[in-house]
Amino acid sequence: MDTFGDAGSEWVDTNADGIYETELVDVDGDGITDAQFTDTNLDGVADVERYDTDGDGIANTEYIDVDHDGVADQELFDTDGDGVNEVSVTSYTVGSDGPLFPDAV
Repeated sequence: MDTFGDAGSEWVDTNADGIYETELVDVDGDGITDAQFTDTNLDGVADVERYDTDGDGIANTEYIDVDHDGVADQELFDTDGDGVNEVSVTSYTVGSDGPLFPDAV
């Protein structure tokens, strides 16, 4: 048995956008999907990741802040169970001493 209970339910296009959703992630448990993994070439490996944290149907960015603390949350996803993370998002805190990337001179 796989993540979906049976192999027949893995390839579902729930929003009719032509992209198959293979796994939906709700990191903070609020009932709103934070990340959507898709497998556009049906090879069994998630190859596209979209975040739509505000539910407007437009992907925001790969860096999200689900707890609204101003710091991108770290997420590691191993969607195919091979021990290698497909996505690694790291948090960076910008100090009060100036911009992270100062303007070029």
